[in-house]
Amino acid sequence: MTIVGVVADAKMDGPKVPVAGIIYFYWPTVSPSYISVRLTGYHVADTLSFIDRTWHRFAPDTAIKRYFLSDSFEGQFQADER
Repeated sequence: MTIVGVVADAKMDGPKVPVAGIIYFYWPTVSPSYISVRLTGYHVADTLSFIDRTWHRFAPDTAIKRYFLSDSFEGQFQADER
């Protein structure tokens, strides 16, 4: 495989769970199940529309279900703040 990028440690499971290694890869014979996209916060509607179009080009029979990690993280960290 060709490495196309390296991401700094990211807390995915809340502040109390240690950061674990993860590999993201593309396997063309398997239909996509998840992708992660970092948005800048500018032109969000246009960016989401572009993502939808691109997703459907590669996986026309797979519905896209989108959510923002920031919403998930907020719930994880709110419990600690209380």
